[in-house]
Amino acid sequence: MKARARSDMIVEIECTLANILIKAGCSPKRWKNCLDVMILKKSGITTLNSLRTVVLFPVDCNFLFKPLGRKMMKNAEAAKALEPEQFGSRKRHRATALATNKALTYDLMRQLKRHGAVCSNNAKLCYDLIGHTQASLAMQWMGIPQALVDCMFTTLQEAAHRVRTGYGDSSSYYGGKVWAIPIQGIRQGNGAGPAIWAVVSTPLLNIHREKGFGMDFITPISGARI
Repeated sequence: MKARARSDMIVEIECTLANILIKAGCSPKRWKNCLDVMILKKSGITTLNSLRTVVLFPVDCNFLFKPLGRKMMKNAEAAKALEPEQFGSRKRHRATALATNKALTYDLMRQLKRHGAVCSNNAKLCYDLIGHTQASLAMQWMGIPQALVDCMFTTLQEAAHRVRTGYGDSSSYYGGKVWAIPIQGIRQGNGAGPAIWAVVSTPLLNIHREKGFGMDFITPISGARI
């Protein structure tokens, strides 16, 4: 019991210190030790370019990232800041509804004999290519304090990555503070990753709309414009 009480006390002290550092916009050194694990995208295909690298963060580090993402999406929904085309990472939005909308769009194009093109693509490496400056601005736009944003991106930019292999975890690592230009991306495995992608991609949808991309339909019965 004494050992357990001592362990609980150590955890409580660590949480208190972590909270102080987070509020100051700093990142605890222990959070900057990550493990890269490569998993299969498709069963049986083991070539390197067909694997997905997932980063395992320290548990309490991702314990901060996940609530941060939920808070950001809650703020975004309350402010109606997300575009209607954005279906990812949102409550009450389903992939089946999006697929139905796409099928109906095709039907309307054929019936009205309108020209159109649809690009269905997989946004390869989307999480790994998110710029930290753009993500920081988008997250603060959605009400996340700058100190929390600084804490997250300091962790990502200074993280030392070891790699899990068939022979065990590597003793050497890449990353740390050696980058002349901080490495970008938010990493697969980041608990706030889906929410960050949602708020970063929303301005891109706005830009497309302002440039006239998309379609307008007038419904035959109500006359509503979609």
